[in-house]
Amino acid sequence: MEAASEARPKILIVDDDEVDRESLVRALPRTHDTYEIWTATDGSSAQQVLSEQKVDVVITDVQMPDLTGLELMQWAKLNFPGPTWIILTGHGTLANAAEAVRLGAFDFLVKNAGLAESLPIAVENALRQRRLEANERRLQEKLTEKIECLGKNVSQLETACRLLCDQAETIGKDLRRAELIQRALLPNAAPTVKGFAINAIYRPSSNVGGDLYDVVLLADRYLVTYVADAAGHGVSAAMLSVIFKHRLQFTDELTGQPTSPALALGAINRYLVEEAIAPGLFITAAYCVLDTSTRELTITSAGHPPVAIRHASGQIEWLHHTGPALGLSSSAQFAEHKTQLTEGEWILFHTDGLWEGDVTRKAFAEELIVAALKHESSDGRKILESMLEGAARERGESPQEDDITILLVRGAQSSSTLDNSAPAPVVNTHAVPVSKRTQLLFGSTRDKSAISIEGAGKWSYCAAFYEACINVLKTLRPLILDVSLCHSLDSTFLGTIQEVVDVAERERGELLIQGVLPPVRGLFEELGMNRVIEHISPDTRLLPTNMRPLPTSTGADPWGQLRILRAHEALASLNEKNREEFVQVIQGLRLEMDRGNGGRSDPE
Repeated sequence: MEAASEARPKILIVDDDEVDRESLVRALPRTHDTYEIWTATDGSSAQQVLSEQKVDVVITDVQMPDLTGLELMQWAKLNFPGPTWIILTGHGTLANAAEAVRLGAFDFLVKNAGLAESLPIAVENALRQRRLEANERRLQEKLTEKIECLGKNVSQLETACRLLCDQAETIGKDLRRAELIQRALLPNAAPTVKGFAINAIYRPSSNVGGDLYDVVLLADRYLVTYVADAAGHGVSAAMLSVIFKHRLQFTDELTGQPTSPALALGAINRYLVEEAIAPGLFITAAYCVLDTSTRELTITSAGHPPVAIRHASGQIEWLHHTGPALGLSSSAQFAEHKTQLTEGEWILFHTDGLWEGDVTRKAFAEELIVAALKHESSDGRKILESMLEGAARERGESPQEDDITILLVRGAQSSSTLDNSAPAPVVNTHAVPVSKRTQLLFGSTRDKSAISIEGAGKWSYCAAFYEACINVLKTLRPLILDVSLCHSLDSTFLGTIQEVVDVAERERGELLIQGVLPPVRGLFEELGMNRVIEHISPDTRLLPTNMRPLPTSTGADPWGQLRILRAHEALASLNEKNREEFVQVIQGLRLEMDRGNGGRSDPE
């Protein structure tokens, strides 16, 4: 064997047939700047080489006397998982190919007259894939370093907060001024658009908040509307809404045409992530461009509450988010939804202040919206006021803790009004923390189904989640798992997702995971959930319009215990580290279930 440069890729060829082995060696270029080639006569010899050398690509025959090629690959995946594998066979079958790919092979080639031409191509493709993966790891490391750098600013923010608390009287005056400035960002009057009516109501809370909306007519043809909601209250939310308005580009500088909603929100997202925002701050927005000539409506929603469309027939359609909230992920993708706003059709935007951000009251808000949109009133302002009155009745004596913004665009010739008046004074101004809990939404069309996880995924939701996923996969319909509004998952939920991926691959179902934020992806990587990561889609697909809450388990029923057990068993099977971490949990669950079920493993 000639001396090798460390920079050259190492190729290991394993074949018990000397003639075939030499043919494979000759098929690969061996100039000084290509490969360093090693050979092994059987599986045992290959194990020795893999134990001593850092090999980049292994080319192995399937059929060998002491250890088959697939057995060798399985052994290496557990002990020396670095190489990329190319499997060869003299008798190519679909079963062999499927098994090789399932076990992690990069390519599967048949020994025939064309092997001398196809093998060098396969090797180059394998090496190119390795280089791409190495580059991705380097980029991920850089991203992690940047996140850690941003995290160092937390202590500075805490110091600033303590200073603000010490200057409470000054802050109070500043907040009142900020509220006036923020309201000055809102439009004073709606543009006149023939054939359309625009009505909006804005009600700030007793705190400075982050709601913002605008209505702009471009080139006497394009009506641009948006509703945005910055996270939290106070100066940070107000400043975030100011940044949003300042950075928003209504028109393309080169063409002069309206900027598409996806591009407009995508540009702001990149700016917020890379330049402006400290960790934990984000803004949701629904952005719409209406061509008043063609009546075509294009909408993008970034983590915002569902947009309601009332058709001329009276039917209500819900358009859910087409991407995550702005400022959470630099790799976020935003899709667009197109529809026609014909005569008699309405579209309504709102912020979660209508239901105080509490998912337990979200269904009430949707019923409130549906009831209001069912009215045939020609007065859009009264329609919106009825929603405010319903929300106030639901709150009772509790103060309004969040801004409320409602914007209605109707395909009708009627009066337009924008109401940005201040809130009514309240006696009790003590803040009541809002619990933003988890919610799972499910929707389906003829060609796809989707589940959206919002909040923190916990074990009590797993039984319903697993059952819904399996039912979809059995139909062979594509399943979209949207986690763009999910910030954390407990171990049971993570294990259940791993089980769903296992079933999808076993049943050959199409499973796409979209909108994965860095904290959730970090959990996948920490637990070695590589096959879950492989199902992450770089694009965002539209969710069905009929998304509805999934039921959840509220008690410690036997099936709940079984779900927890199965989920942790799935995680433990991935690697030795997980097995050691979860072994006591698994053993404890088994003992508890045995005692509770008379020695049976599963409940009846």
